[in-house]
Amino acid sequence: MLGWTEIDAIPESVRDAGDDAIRDWVTVWLEERRSLPAAVRSQVLPEAEVVLMNPLHSDAARVRAKNADTASATCAGFFSGPK
Repeated sequence: MLGWTEIDAIPESVRDAGDDAIRDWVTVWLEERRSLPAAVRSQVLPEAEVVLMNPLHSDAARVRAKNADTASATCAGFFSGPK
């Protein structure tokens, strides 16, 4: 997912629909814990997909970052906002 981890799971694909339908699908997917990853069409690059990880899925706790230091630094920079 996002190049930070490797998992042995095929993402469930969200059908291409309007924003509300996609949000509804993701909500149900999270609640039902059907799969660990899901692929959603990117809003920025429509030809690409964004892979989501379901933190409620039973396998989520076993997912580890490839390089925890890099992932932590990247997340910290992303969430701290512009300097």
